[in-house]
Amino acid sequence: MSEKDRAKLLELQAQQQQFTQRTYRLQEEEHQQSTFFAVLCRRVLLPFRWVFGVLLFLFSLSVAGALFLALLQRLEFSRCTYSCGFVLDDDATAREGVLFNPLDELLVRLSQFFPADFLLVGAYFALLFLCLLYGFFSLRVRICKKTCEPVRAGRTPPESLLILCFLLVHFLLAASLALLSVAPRYASFGAQTFSPANGSDPIPCSLQATASGEETTCRMSFFAAVFSRASVAYPSFANFFFFSNWAFLGIYAVCTLYCLLTRPKQPHLSDRWLEEEESEGSFNRHANPGFAMQDGNSSLFRASRKDEETLKLLATCDEDSV
Repeated sequence: MSEKDRAKLLELQAQQQQFTQRTYRLQEEEHQQSTFFAVLCRRVLLPFRWVFGVLLFLFSLSVAGALFLALLQRLEFSRCTYSCGFVLDDDATAREGVLFNPLDELLVRLSQFFPADFLLVGAYFALLFLCLLYGFFSLRVRICKKTCEPVRAGRTPPESLLILCFLLVHFLLAASLALLSVAPRYASFGAQTFSPANGSDPIPCSLQATASGEETTCRMSFFAAVFSRASVAYPSFANFFFFSNWAFLGIYAVCTLYCLLTRPKQPHLSDRWLEEEESEGSFNRHANPGFAMQDGNSSLFRASRKDEETLKLLATCDEDSV
């Protein structure tokens, strides 16, 4: 056998090994699709995916709308503006023209019927958590023009796990701060009220009422107290947080319009496992993958004409070597 034929034989054997690995991966995919959770998602949840999608989209729109109303109210009725980070006082919130925040008012009223408010706040955190995981799994994370390895069962690199933990920790902080902006009254005092010294009707607790020196039963939440002290001590921090919320709303609006006007390829319809192997460099980039996912139930291997010719040539070389 000549040197050229030997090199060609080694190349064909490597391609045959790659095809075998792909077949094993297809078998793993079929086994994973036969698990209880996969069957539950495919037969029970998948037919109602449009309903779940519309409900989650409306919920995200309500959260974004509540954030917009809260920021617009602070921007329009705050007296101290930049000097205090656009904080509202009691006179501003008592005006008739003040904007009504439906989500904040709903949470305050639900707090009187425990645990109804906890369920709504839990849905808010769950929505943000699922969005974080979806973005990390489908879009991945790029650091300095380098894409991190994907998260996979039993084969996740340590670097990806560290980055995921880092994002989850900051997710909790960002979600808590966002709750202070979306529902400031609920996140600070909730449905607490107190009776003034003049004997008038009970009034809702507020930051100005607790800072006036009058004896009250109002107790601010720990997270709101820490954030308020930081805002008073460092107005630049409060201003940065205020305008960063406006930047978030702008990015949210652009991304929402982009998703509504375009139809990107869905991750669950693509050869996800094939892309993962290509990212690992386990086979040649120029190889023609002959795989297709059909009906979401079974995966079929189909070789192209070039692959068939390659297999025939490999069999011929094996006979010659024998």
